[in-house]
Amino acid sequence: MRIKKLSTIVANQIAAGEVIERPVSIIKELVENSLDAGSDSIDIKLVNGGKSLISIKDNGDGIFKDDLKLSLVKHATSKITTSNDLLYLSSLGFRGEALSSICSISRIMISSIKNGEKQGWQIYNEFDSMDTNIKLSNILEGTLIEVRDMFYNIPARLKFLKSDKTEYINVEKLITAYAISNPHVSFSLSHNGKLLKKFNRVTDNNDVEKRLSLILGKRFIDNNSYFKSTFEKIVLSGWVVNPDINLPSCQFVFLNGRVIKDKVVNHAIKQAYKRYDIINQNYIIFVDLPKDQVDINVHPSKYEVRFSNNRILHDFLVSTLSNMLIKNHKIKNEVSLDLSNDNQCTSIKEHTTTNYKTEEDEKGCIGQQENIKLESLNSYPSLIDAKRKKLEPSRIHYFDAYERNETQNSLTNNFGVNPENRIDNNILGKPITLINGYCVMLTCENRLKVVSLLKVSKALCAQKIKNHGLESKPLLIPYKLNFNELVSNKQRDYMEVLGFKFKLLENYLTFTHVPNILKDKKLDQYLEEFVRIFCLEQNFIFKNNSDLFENFTDFIVKQAPKINNLSEAIHMIACLESEFEQETQVILDTVTTELNLEELIGQNLL
Repeated sequence: MRIKKLSTIVANQIAAGEVIERPVSIIKELVENSLDAGSDSIDIKLVNGGKSLISIKDNGDGIFKDDLKLSLVKHATSKITTSNDLLYLSSLGFRGEALSSICSISRIMISSIKNGEKQGWQIYNEFDSMDTNIKLSNILEGTLIEVRDMFYNIPARLKFLKSDKTEYINVEKLITAYAISNPHVSFSLSHNGKLLKKFNRVTDNNDVEKRLSLILGKRFIDNNSYFKSTFEKIVLSGWVVNPDINLPSCQFVFLNGRVIKDKVVNHAIKQAYKRYDIINQNYIIFVDLPKDQVDINVHPSKYEVRFSNNRILHDFLVSTLSNMLIKNHKIKNEVSLDLSNDNQCTSIKEHTTTNYKTEEDEKGCIGQQENIKLESLNSYPSLIDAKRKKLEPSRIHYFDAYERNETQNSLTNNFGVNPENRIDNNILGKPITLINGYCVMLTCENRLKVVSLLKVSKALCAQKIKNHGLESKPLLIPYKLNFNELVSNKQRDYMEVLGFKFKLLENYLTFTHVPNILKDKKLDQYLEEFVRIFCLEQNFIFKNNSDLFENFTDFIVKQAPKINNLSEAIHMIACLESEFEQETQVILDTVTTELNLEELIGQNLL
């Protein structure tokens, strides 16, 4: 057979198969659009499980008349404009595929009025055609979308749908999830003319539990434990139901407010419960982390995601859930750590999983400025060892393995080295506090030491360049900058020596490769300033490559954000000790200023 190009209609119907599987797929896309439009009231109506009719009405911002026709065009969206926007997504939708896919497998009608406009408009597709027409609408607020006769033009897909009841149950679960993650939005769900679910919005954060009680029932509220735990920039929060209580299945996971079904997260949850042979597994988990640390653009359904560091999130989640089960539930033969008489934080998670913090922990640690990682507290070895002896061998193995794994992952991610999980107290002393994000104060005998984190960072950066060079790493998505200047051959040489590869076309400087030392950093924070210094300042001349590398190292250090907590600072110093193992004392002397404690006390400076 000869190769031939498919028609637009057939191609769209095939592509729609990735986005639209069943009625709940359509509802997910449309509800997310309503939420992105700022709606605080969303009404969903179904007929025959959504096969015959799906109607969604919201009170959101509405759509301009001129945008209505464009809304049904593939890859047309108001959510993003450039590829760089994919790195910092704040909306639930962004691909511009949903409405065009729905249009290709059903009969769709959209009525909408833009906020501030006096007249609404309606668009609909013709029978057996992708052609659309626009006419006046009497809609008074927001947007109304009606989807009729799903898969009427693809009978092969229609026969794979389940019974009306099953399709409705799938929709009900989804709306329940959205109602949990969006307490300030009202939801109603009707099926075959009957109102079956109605969740009124709450205006006060203190009423969130009332909303949960309305959604999941009073038994859920009476038998759950709330948790909130933080590690680096990852925040885990939610509710875990007492496993001794048998409740209807309640398992929800949200990432930055988005419903997800992720293999890494699900495996972590199963692992935490499996360790205690718990059958009743009910939970609501919210995962919040910086947008640039997660890739949502993995699959059109947007259920699957990709994390920049799977391992840290996985182990943090396992540890947090394990601690909740130990602390709040009756687990046979389980012993938790008790350091309540020690002037340290009393939560097991801080002594077994680095610097995780919870709201309860903070209340119990008034006056303690920073969380210090367990591996850095070598001044308390006997205390920690004594408490650890109470744990079963399997627990010790697990938590020790986690400490090594997490610390090495974090340090490798930031500096490319795998240090020992400690700071040598014989050399530096005990960390006391972080000063303004740029220095660490330590005490050793009767001396105070101040370590400059800028100098530490520069030493690490310079050593990494010395050991590994500046290899070019390709960018998954090329980074574009507006640029109207000429790049001289000399400046081009500088950039290529440093590991940058780029193209200069149509007033854009497009980076395709960056040095490996910048690979995991926020490029918009570094590249604009780099171009300004290294491309626009014509008098920026370097004597040789060593001079170029030194200036580039200074540039990276100055652009780096300041350290937020003592744990990060301890990591950095531990890296320095590991990287310069043979000459640790010499290097530490270059980054450390020593103060005499007795002299300071004598002069009433302390």
